[in-house]
Amino acid sequence: MTRRLPFLACGVFFFVVFGIPMASAQNLLMNQELDTDISPWMAALGTADWSSFDYLGAGDSGSILVITGSEGASIISECVSILPEENYEVSGQFYVASPQTGGILLQAMWHDDQTCTNFIVGTGSTNTIFSFDDWFHKSAPVISPRDALSVEIVIRVFSTTGSPISVYGDHLALEGKPGGQIFADDFESGNMLRWSSVVPARHTVFVSSSVIGADFGGLAAADSFCQTLASAAGFGGLWKALISNSSTSVQDRIEISGSVFNMTGAPIATDAGSFWAGTAINTPDMSELGIPPADTVAWVGDDTEHCQDWTTISASEYGRQALTTDPNFWLYGGSTGPCHLQRSLLCISQ
Repeated sequence: MTRRLPFLACGVFFFVVFGIPMASAQNLLMNQELDTDISPWMAALGTADWSSFDYLGAGDSGSILVITGSEGASIISECVSILPEENYEVSGQFYVASPQTGGILLQAMWHDDQTCTNFIVGTGSTNTIFSFDDWFHKSAPVISPRDALSVEIVIRVFSTTGSPISVYGDHLALEGKPGGQIFADDFESGNMLRWSSVVPARHTVFVSSSVIGADFGGLAAADSFCQTLASAAGFGGLWKALISNSSTSVQDRIEISGSVFNMTGAPIATDAGSFWAGTAINTPDMSELGIPPADTVAWVGDDTEHCQDWTTISASEYGRQALTTDPNFWLYGGSTGPCHLQRSLLCISQ
């Protein structure tokens, strides 16, 4: 089952972790060097097969060959038991032949059981593939939540051109990060000004992976569309659409109580004021699948351009649309489009 999660945080008293025991620096993944097969790695999208092409050129070992499918992405995963509240790093060696263009997303998806069944929260790191015709290293630091007992390590490969892309992976690892304190505060100044009693709330925005006609039926239907996509991707909590109609503006129906991030963890806005100002620090450039969306133009609406409150696909009616890759027009839109078009929606966690 495919699961993905935005970058969420919970708890009280953050900033310092001092002198806690750390996970040991052993590789917790099974079959990390992929000597003869890819078990227990599983493919959820695209295909994954064993290859004799080895990172170190060993004749008695190999790698995993991941090929993106019709969705433009491929996803492989493995489940292992872990300790809660520990520092880990997920990493691997990857190879891509030129002139393919795409990216890799490494994710840790935490669970409160031993079999990666009950989803808690996830985190990850992504970058565009930049090293061709040679092996390159990719890693992402992660911290297990308080109640986590297992983690599903997910590697997502995506194409940025729509053409299939093939990536080899080897020496895949999930390692504890041993050592002493992460940072410390000895309170020499006699105050606690660097501490806070509450971890700030966080919201995540994604662009829907699928497009929708303008006659989707109104704001509640748009929210349902976002909730369905988020739940199918493994996200918990409440999700709503960033959209308006003739009587209700997006500001009146969406609560922003903290910083807002895109699917890669990059900040879009630091608070409600900067969010509703409409200029993004970083745009919401990924779908809930962790890959570029099918359409970067999204229906957003306003009090005059709303496709008859999202009930018509008439080419003579118009709806406000946003370009999600433009930091100045990603939220409120800079143009209108005829209602017979199909567009994405912007979805946000609440």
